Amino acid sequence: GTHVFPSDSIRTGPDSSVGIIFVDNSRISLGPNSRLDLKEFVFKPNEEKFSMVNKLSKGTASFVSGKMTKLSPESVVLETPSSTIGIRGTTFNVKVND
Repeated sequence: GTHVFPSDSIRTGPDSSVGIIFVDNSRISLGPNSRLDLKEFVFKPNEEKFSMVNKLSKGTASFVSGKMTKLSPESVVLETPSSTIGIRGTTFNVKVND
C-alpha cells in the first residue's frame, strides 16, 4: 500500500522481496539483494502521453506488462548496466549480476 514516485529507488535485502503495481497495472517483482531505480512514469491516456523508464542496477526482477505497453509499446523501457530492454507487451525475468 505504499506509494512510489519517479526518482525513488527500491532496494531489497538478502531475505526480502517486493512487488510494485503501477497505475496502468504493470507489475514488477524484485528478488533478494536487488535495486530498481524508478526514472520516469507518465500514464495519461486521455492526452496520449506515456513513458515508463526503470533501471535494474542489481538483482532479479520479473515484469508483467500493463495497459501502457498495449497503448504505446515503445514507451516502456527497462535499463540494466549493460543493456536496454524495450518491452512490447510481455512477461519476462531478468537478472543483473554484481
